[in-house]
Parts: sequence; structure tokens; C-alpha cells
Amino acid sequence: METDVREKNTRVDSRFKAIRVSSETGELRRVLMHIPGLEHEQVPPSERERYLIEDILSVPEAEEQMKIFQTILVQNGVEVLNFKRMLSESLCDDNLKAACLESLQIERRSISVLIRNNPQVLSGILIGETGMLPPLPNLMFQRDIGAVVGDRILCCSPKFQVRFREALLFKHIVNHHPIFQGVKVEKNDQEAGALLEGGDICVVSKDIVILGYGHRSSEATMKKSAYMLMKSGIKTVIVVPLTDRREHMHLDTVFTVISHNECLVYAPVIFGSQRLGLEPLRLQVYHQSEEPGLTDNDLPNVIGKYGTQLQSVLCGGGDGDSLIADQEQWADATNALAIRPGQIVKYIRNRRTLEALSAQGYRIHSIQSLADAKRVKPEAGKVVYAIIGTELGKARGGPRCMTLPLLRDEI
Repeated sequence: METDVREKNTRVDSRFKAIRVSSETGELRRVLMHIPGLEHEQVPPSERERYLIEDILSVPEAEEQMKIFQTILVQNGVEVLNFKRMLSESLCDDNLKAACLESLQIERRSISVLIRNNPQVLSGILIGETGMLPPLPNLMFQRDIGAVVGDRILCCSPKFQVRFREALLFKHIVNHHPIFQGVKVEKNDQEAGALLEGGDICVVSKDIVILGYGHRSSEATMKKSAYMLMKSGIKTVIVVPLTDRREHMHLDTVFTVISHNECLVYAPVIFGSQRLGLEPLRLQVYHQSEEPGLTDNDLPNVIGKYGTQLQSVLCGGGDGDSLIADQEQWADATNALAIRPGQIVKYIRNRRTLEALSAQGYRIHSIQSLADAKRVKPEAGKVVYAIIGTELGKARGGPRCMTLPLLRDEI
């Protein structure tokens, strides 16, 4: 279970099935990630906004920070799969290369040239490492291109054109990599404004899923997605209308489940804020035994009504409605990845939120080097692995954003 997946073919731990996710916090067994690389060196500084990043990353530092994150996962028994390697393995013959290139609408005369490259070189070209194609700097945020809900993979449809190729490459992997052979696939195609990104999907339990819409995902796709999820066995789907502000781009920028009974919450969006002029949310609830309807109850209470009681840990500490909370939310304070219930990874810079977690009994482990990460051992109790994200955060995302869980234990 190596974190750097550039040397050998992907080997999946045969003790586990390929995919299944029925909660946000069941023990994480397998995850898909991408180490930021040369694609970031192809981003013109003048086009940062178009590429959806705040600043140009230092690739060596970003790579080191991602490897620290991945090593923490591996030390906790998680199998880390590498997107680029799996793409290479899905381009193992000329027919697969041609199918992939055609799905990207590459000109036929260019296809005949590109398929001459070996799979490793071609995958680098497709990711945008060489300058032959525009770069994919957001590929490090694997969460948004798909989601596993139950025993199905949902292939997502991003809002911005600079991310379209990421979604198409993920679909190619899902359709052609042997790991996903026989897996049920749901595709949310970009028709009639049907936009859905994985950061707006939260699998609370085997019965409850939350969907968010606003800056990235569209309201138009919520009803269709809700009924698709209920058809697959989900009992309750809660739809959350977010703001259209960039800092609240996905549900997981304001709300993350971190244990059996706790969630990280950015209070101004989830509960409303007179200070910021944000009204309390009106949630749309779809339930198998009820007619769809709106409710003014807050999100944790609605989740509790349908079977999962959650206590809110407030971003920024205090009453959660302050300038400090705004600053920490901007720096991804509510964006945490659960390795298992009550054991999470998040950025070390969110000091007040870490203090709030400490007050709830979490031990804070500061992991600032690869050597620190290699000393991590699984332990009992509530834990935060606090990692440096000075470079990773420049691309606007936290630990949950950078991971696509494929397999978790049932709770």
C-alpha cells in the first residue's frame, strides 16, 4: 500500500470488495487520489481565476504536502490508489487509447499521433503536464469528479469547462479499469443544466444522503438525483440550498460529518446570520414514505429526525458567527476527511476550530513532515491529524476535497 503509485501496476487488496460507501465515517479502506504535479507548471498566472485557483502552486512543496497526507492514510491501513496510474492502466492498448481520445473530442488526425505514445506518457499529456493540452490543476480535488453511494459510482458533471476533461477521464477509468469491472455506474450528464459535483454529496448513513447546490451544483439536478438515489435504496435525501459565493462552493465547505454523532459546521450558512445577511436555510426533504416538502428546521435537526443525531462543532469556535469563523471557513476549516469515526485529517492553520475540537475531546497531532507522518500508528479515541496545507490550499480545497473514498466499512 504505497503512497507514490508511479512504479508498479495497481494492486488492490483482495480482502475487500472494490467499492462501497454507506457513511462519511466508516473505517476508510480504499481511496482515489492525485498527487499535484507538472500540470500546475502549465498554468499562466494571468489565468488563475479561469483555472479556479487562488495562486500558482510550488509543485515540489505541494507534492510533499500531499505525500504527508497520503502517508497518514497508509499508516492507518488505507489503500491509496493513484488517478494517473489508473488512467495509464486504462490506456493499455490502442483501442482503449482511441476510445479515450474520442470521448475527449480530440481531432482524428491528432488521435493517430497521440496513440503512438506509451500509456504513461499519454496519461501525462491528457492531464496537461506537457502543454499539448490545457492543464488540469483541479485534478488534485478528486472528490468532485465522482462519488460512491452504497455500491454504485456516480460520475459527476462539473460546472466549469476547465474541469470537463477531468470528468471524462474519470468516466474512462470507471468504464475500462479492471478494478471497476461489474460495478454499477450512474452518470449525471450535463444536459439541461444538470450539474453535480461530488463536494455537494454527503453520505450520512446507508439511509440518508445530503445534496447541496449553489455555486457549483445546480438546482435543476436535485430532484432527478434525489429520486435516482432513492431508487438505489436511500430512504431520505435532504437538499441544501447554499449561497452562490465562491467561498461556499460546495456543501463540504460548510458542513462535514466527522463521527457517529458530530459534524463540523460553518454556522452562518447552516443556521443563518444577521451579521452577514444570511437567512436560515429552507431544506427540501425527499423521503420514501412521504411527499417531498420544505422545512425550516436546521440541517442537524432534520438529519436527527430521520435517524442520525449530530452535535455541531462550530468552525472558528465560540458561537460560530464571527470574523474568525469566516476566516477559518475560507481556509477550509469545515473540510475534514474521516479515516474512521472521530479520527479526521484537516489543516493545521485552522487554530480556533482545532481548539473547538480539542474541547470535544479530540487529541490534536501536528504532522508537519514526512518523517512525522511515517511515525503515525493507528490508535483509539478521537484524533485530529493536523497537516500543513500552505501549498495545497492555494488551489482552494481541503482534505475531504482531495479524496474520493471508494470503500468504507459499514457502521
